[in-house]
Amino acid sequence: MLLGWSHGGSTVLAAANRAFGPVPEGLVRGAVALYPGCVRVGRALPPFDPASPVLMLLGGADGWTPARFCEALARRAGERPGPSVESVTYPGAEHGFDQPHMPVRELSGMAITPKGDGRVRMGTDASARADALRQVAAFLARLPPGGQE
Repeated sequence: MLLGWSHGGSTVLAAANRAFGPVPEGLVRGAVALYPGCVRVGRALPPFDPASPVLMLLGGADGWTPARFCEALARRAGERPGPSVESVTYPGAEHGFDQPHMPVRELSGMAITPKGDGRVRMGTDASARADALRQVAAFLARLPPGGQE
C-alpha cells in the first residue's frame, strides 16, 4: 500500500506506474495520492499504467497542484483496461485540505508555483477532510487481501 501527500502523492503515482518500469506483481496492492502534482513542468508524463487500484483526493481550489491534471489522468486511465483509477475533487478545497486545524492562508516565497509568483494558498477544509478520511477507509476496504506485509 502506498500513501502520499503533495510531492509524496506524485511519488506514489510514479511508483505505481508501470510506464516508468516494471512493478513486481503484488508488490503494490493500492495507492492513495492526496493533492499530487499530475503534470511535470516542461516535460510530458508517460502514459499512466498503474499496477494497482489508485485513489486521488484533490482540492478543487488547489492552486499549487491543480486538480484538472489529475482528473484528466484518471479519465484517460479509465478508458483502458486495468486497475481502477478514482479521483474525488472537493470544490473550494485548497492544498492541504486534510490537515487538522490549519487555517487557510497564503504562503509566499515558494520556489515552484503554477503562476510563477511564488504564492500559494493552503489550509484545512473540514468537510473535505472528513470525507477524505472516509474515502481512504472505503478504498482500503475494497482492496483484495494481500500476502504478508
